[in-house]
Amino acid sequence: MKARITNADTEVLLRILLGQNASFPAGTKAGELVEVDLVRTPATIPTIPFQYTIRHRVNDFRTLTIPHPLAQLEMAEFYGRFESLILYHTSKSNFTLRRPARVAPYTVTGDWLFEERKSSHDAVEDDTREYEWLRSYFTYSRYSNVYKFYDSAEYRSCERRFGYLVRVDVAKCFDSIYTHSIAWAAHGHDYVKANLTSSTAVDDTFGGAFDRLMQRVNHSETSGITIGSETSRIFAEVILQAVDLQIESQLEEIGLIFGKDYEILRYVDDYFIFLANEQDRGRVLETVARSLRKYKLHLNAAKEEGEYTPWLSPLTVAKRHTVDLLRKTVKRRETAMPEGSLPRPYVDTAALIVGYKAILLDTGVSHFELANYALSRAERAAEKLIRSSQHRVRAPGDTERREIASHYRALTSALLGLLDFVFFAFSGAPRMSPAVKVARVTSSLLRLSREPRFPAHDRERIEMRIQDELMQQLRRSKGATSPDPVTATLIDCISDLGPSYAIEEDELAAFCGFQEDDGEFAPPATMNALLLFSIILHCRNHQAYPRLRKACEEWILGRMDLPSHHAERALVALNVLTCPFVSHRTRAAVLSSYGCTDRGAVARIAGPQTKWNIDWEGFDLYSALQRKRLYEVY
Repeated sequence: MKARITNADTEVLLRILLGQNASFPAGTKAGELVEVDLVRTPATIPTIPFQYTIRHRVNDFRTLTIPHPLAQLEMAEFYGRFESLILYHTSKSNFTLRRPARVAPYTVTGDWLFEERKSSHDAVEDDTREYEWLRSYFTYSRYSNVYKFYDSAEYRSCERRFGYLVRVDVAKCFDSIYTHSIAWAAHGHDYVKANLTSSTAVDDTFGGAFDRLMQRVNHSETSGITIGSETSRIFAEVILQAVDLQIESQLEEIGLIFGKDYEILRYVDDYFIFLANEQDRGRVLETVARSLRKYKLHLNAAKEEGEYTPWLSPLTVAKRHTVDLLRKTVKRRETAMPEGSLPRPYVDTAALIVGYKAILLDTGVSHFELANYALSRAERAAEKLIRSSQHRVRAPGDTERREIASHYRALTSALLGLLDFVFFAFSGAPRMSPAVKVARVTSSLLRLSREPRFPAHDRERIEMRIQDELMQQLRRSKGATSPDPVTATLIDCISDLGPSYAIEEDELAAFCGFQEDDGEFAPPATMNALLLFSIILHCRNHQAYPRLRKACEEWILGRMDLPSHHAERALVALNVLTCPFVSHRTRAAVLSSYGCTDRGAVARIAGPQTKWNIDWEGFDLYSALQRKRLYEVY
């Protein structure tokens, strides 16, 4: 159970390597690591989360956090103690579009490779086992993504029943949440103020325990909560549902009835206010704002928009055109084929890219707005081509070897044409979510090319094109921005190609922002654990990276100067100690920084079965990416 919780709380979207905590509680030497205080800190000392930044929009960045391993264990204990109350306090509102519904079951991803290997997966989850692929602790209803709401029958029904729509959100919601307000939300603002006067009385309640946990995760901060974990989203949902109840009650007092005069729907901190009468806009918005202020939250007036319904956004139009464009330009060619022959898939790359440009120009939607959706549809198109091919090639029959080779040649050309479009769309929006989709497409193509019957020359075509496109993107971004998780993800994709496609030391150092001084490399000021792990996985134990390896190991030792309750220090230490590609001397120094000078400790801790966030020897990018697919983001 703890594995599911720490999976859910490692981060939102965003990293591939560190984001999968399935091995954290199951590390075979975990007891020894705790004994030398690599994880444990005194209970009175709040932990400091590891923070990193990703690009959210063109000029908008978002800081995400990864909790300290100890904090993750405390989250697990909190869930075990309060899971029923969490479900209760997040099921009160008529407004919410996304809330925890029940404890989640074991899940596997139904991609093309899963179809080939599904017999190896259990049909049900066994509570006595620790499964590798676990999703968030809870399942959610009703919508896993806000855009699914836009496409829903519920949205269309609201447009028919109400004539006016106001869209507005909470200004800097997670950064503004006052942690003590969780007790107000769970037990009533006035009741808490009047009756729970002592800190001990509050601490013994669900709200008090949740407040204390969120402070301990975030270095005792009471103003603002961390962004990135499922626990933070649940914390916000409990508070916002209490706000919802106040809004509905106060609107009823002034004669506005839910479902008749208005309907408010809320996706996390985004409000959709449908009104039967536009004249009620001011009264409703004032009620919403007043209810939020009671919890020290505020509406974002700059983003308030009002429209008569039915309303269709340019982005919705652009998405519909993108679906139609892919349908027209990606063909499986299953018709008009001679009997016994395999289909010849085809992608009209030129028409696809020109059509995509036309959509952007015609609708006025930007690359940043459309790219993520376009890439998800392109990924789906690639999977359909692969699944169709695998089904036909493996179908019973006496298909000639030459026919199979011709089919694979056409399939390779089609997939490479689709890959051209994938990188074109990504180049206009080099953000983390698009980067993950690029990585899934490239890893899926590589897995296909490594199938036993796949022709060697077509495999080489795929590998060389992927390398060329990835290197173009890395060279394009070099020096333009500080290395970030996108850089690390693209490097992971090249690592997935194998040692024959390894990046030369000087160029890899430049991609990662290292500066050369007197023949030695110095890491960038923005260097962090995520970039470190990608560099190590790429270099492994090859002898071609002596200066880069030295600089990384010096940086590792520098991280040991951070306080023991700092999450980045703990994450670096735990993963480096079990990494066979880091020198024994550096690993011993890491242990020594925690007061452990036993010469044999490194060998005992770094056994062949030991792993924490990263399985250094057996890391599989494809599997990591498919696990990531289970975590749908807000």
